[in-house]
Amino acid sequence: MNDTMLQQSATKALRYRFNLGKTLAGLLDLIGMAKEVIQGKYKLSAVEWIIICSTIAYFFMPLDLLPDPIMVDDVAVIMNGINQLDHTLKAWRLRK
Repeated sequence: MNDTMLQQSATKALRYRFNLGKTLAGLLDLIGMAKEVIQGKYKLSAVEWIIICSTIAYFFMPLDLLPDPIMVDDVAVIMNGINQLDHTLKAWRLRK
């Protein structure tokens, strides 16, 4: 996971914002949190970091179960990551 991949993921998320619906905000928060972790501004446990990386990587990678315009699989993976990190995301949002 690096800044380039995170920026490209954010660009892709905005391109498919209508397909992503309500999950867009959560995905952008995950990307923002990942950027802060890489920059050393925010700390996460190893498990939390793995969840964030795997969620963003699934969204970013061109290999999907379903093609990107459909995005049902992407939304499911993103929602799962957001739900697993609910308390972490709330704490991160509060400090901003």
